[in-house]
Amino acid sequence: MPETEGQRLLKAGAEALDLSINDEQIRQLLHYLDLLLRWNKAYNLIANAPYPTLVARHLLDSLAVLPHLKGITAVDMGTGAGLPGMPLALADTSRHWWLVDSAGKRIRFLRHVVRDLGLANVTPMVSRMEAWTPPAAAPVVANDASNGLNAIILRAVTSPSQALNWVQHLLVPGCTLYLMMARQGMDELSQLPPGFELRQCQSITVPFLTGERHLAMIETV
Repeated sequence: MPETEGQRLLKAGAEALDLSINDEQIRQLLHYLDLLLRWNKAYNLIANAPYPTLVARHLLDSLAVLPHLKGITAVDMGTGAGLPGMPLALADTSRHWWLVDSAGKRIRFLRHVVRDLGLANVTPMVSRMEAWTPPAAAPVVANDASNGLNAIILRAVTSPSQALNWVQHLLVPGCTLYLMMARQGMDELSQLPPGFELRQCQSITVPFLTGERHLAMIETV
């Protein structure tokens, strides 16, 4: 059977990102995108765009940060339609993801995705970012003070200081905050509040997309 456009774009994009994803993961990623488009008619989850643009903007843009993540547990704060957490969870089943959003309709959609794809490493939860904490059953690594949470990720961040206000209660030794950013807000990275430091800021190239992409990694001092 000939490859679909989505399969071709995902395979080429993964190769450009030096990611290893198999045919089943590609099938799941594209099925997630199909569900997203289907539910979008009623739930208004993403902006309309040509299909190749959606593959690049939502799937490949999310997957581009995967090589930089550390730890075995992560939370996607303000996940919206599940971006970037759902593509990341599909591409790396060894890490558990919590997908947190305050909008119940978005979490209803994500719970449907979890059931439809039979995912064991994704837990969607309704909560405000500043009120969320990892469940008591979260896995804990030896000598890790993070209470079972190793990574916090926020997408489309325009103000690092505002992001820190939302999640600073979670950012302890053993946990890293990953901010997916464009150019806006980059100047704030040199003026973080006391107690936090910029460990690294990595320029990200997303296949088939133009424009600046950066991944800022912040930890406690």
